Amino acid sequence: MSEINILEQMDFSMLEEMLNEIFPTGSMSFQEMIGNLMKGDMKFSMGAVFDMIKSALLQGIGESRNVFLAVLVLGIFGALLANVTELFENKQVAEFAHYFIFLLLAILLFKSFQMSLEIGEGAIGRIVDFMRAFIPAYSLSLCFSSGAMTAYSYYQFVFIMIYGLESLLFAFFIPLCQCYAFLSVMNGVSRAKRLEGILVLLDRVIKGGVKLASFLTIGSSLLHSMIMPAIDNVNTKLVQKSIGMVPGLGDITDSMTEVFLGSALLIKNSIGVAALILLLLICMVPLVKLFCIGGALKLAGALLGMFGERKQVHFIEQMGNGSFHMFQITLCTMVMFFISVALIAGVTMGGM
Repeated sequence: MSEINILEQMDFSMLEEMLNEIFPTGSMSFQEMIGNLMKGDMKFSMGAVFDMIKSALLQGIGESRNVFLAVLVLGIFGALLANVTELFENKQVAEFAHYFIFLLLAILLFKSFQMSLEIGEGAIGRIVDFMRAFIPAYSLSLCFSSGAMTAYSYYQFVFIMIYGLESLLFAFFIPLCQCYAFLSVMNGVSRAKRLEGILVLLDRVIKGGVKLASFLTIGSSLLHSMIMPAIDNVNTKLVQKSIGMVPGLGDITDSMTEVFLGSALLIKNSIGVAALILLLLICMVPLVKLFCIGGALKLAGALLGMFGERKQVHFIEQMGNGSFHMFQITLCTMVMFFISVALIAGVTMGGM
């Protein structure tokens, strides 16, 4: 059975429909990517990655530039107002103006965080949808190249992983990020900064929790990829050797089996590499946007730190941390699925 015959047994319609939604221009075709990779042509894939990085970087800088300039202008105006407070005869007017500037700054920063939240949630949703559409076809290729036990166990493992991560992220980590942003606003309004300890604790919980989830997921993927493929590999070699002992038929069957396994392995690896490239393309734009928003807020806070009011500067830095929390969550989600696919692709050698 040739590569084309094996490839015809797989249904990529769900993947193609999803890619048409993510890339409306129609420039991404999963079937075409697999065909190019099977021929050893990586130019199309690498070119798409570099073009997406360039486009995402320009788009992210353009969107975050407005946020950076607005925060910088409000911060400068707030610092000037704080320095000329003594000129006002009515201190209440100066205090009212100060809080008005802070309110505008809080609205702007919270809007930027809401933008980061929507970008991160959208990216995570697309990653999960892509993996749900990708795993059935990839499990079928694993069945051809490695064995039914590897395919079935990997199918179950990834869907459990998808359900667990989706529940954990949307029910725990993302609400924690929202809570961090709300408390940052309340802490900025408060003069005594009574919520500072809670914010530090939330920051550590979010960062530590994401790292722990990544460690457990990647560790489970590694253990799974070390056990099931080894069992199927032993079974495949046992069948090969048993057939090879049949006089007259053994040599021919053994050669045909080697060709079949080699073709199946090529298809499986091509599908895996295509999926890894598409994961990068799906996440590239959201990750760059999240990094640019967080970086713009951090840069604005650093510049205002030279002459701005310390209270406002600290508030800006905390809201920048909120955007970077979404960046870290989105990046870790992509990395977890990326490594799970890369591990199973690297260790399942089809009994060769």
